[in-house]
Amino acid sequence: MWDVGVRIGTALKQAYLSESKSTTTEERLSSSHKPHRPHIRKAHWHGFRSGKMKDENGNLIPADKRKFELKWLPPIAVNVEYDIELPVVIHKAKVH
Repeated sequence: MWDVGVRIGTALKQAYLSESKSTTTEERLSSSHKPHRPHIRKAHWHGFRSGKMKDENGNLIPADKRKFELKWLPPIAVNVEYDIELPVVIHKAKVH
């Protein structure tokens, strides 16, 4: 059995609090490169093309001629720094 996601809530909260303390809205808006704030990207289907991009003559192979594969991507933590020292928070679910 694996513990999955037991620190993600704490990591997101910590990132949100540190961001709000370290930068003002004005500083974030004036930045030329705005990093994405920590968040969870929803699970979704994503299409991938695979195979060679060019033929033996160096000509590009059109995307519709390459293999297409549809894969399910699980929820993904974006810009979240995990710290092994973060407290584990477990909420008990009510059973009906």
